[in-house]
Amino acid sequence: MVKQKTRKAAAKRFTVGKRGKVLRRYTMQDHFNVGRSKKVIRSRRRDRTISHADRKRLTRMLPFNAPPSL
Repeated sequence: MVKQKTRKAAAKRFTVGKRGKVLRRYTMQDHFNVGRSKKVIRSRRRDRTISHADRKRLTRMLPFNAPPSL
């Protein structure tokens, strides 16, 4: 039997929350924010959940942090 391995690139970008949701960071939030409104900058501080279509693929990449619902 082959060992299961975690995709390290995915492990650095995605986390699994307490309720099993896979969370990711917003893009384009670190710099070049001068032209953006304060509302947009504030809203990008929070993490987003990934779409349901990507959950199956991500659970294969993160076998040890997989959400319990799949």
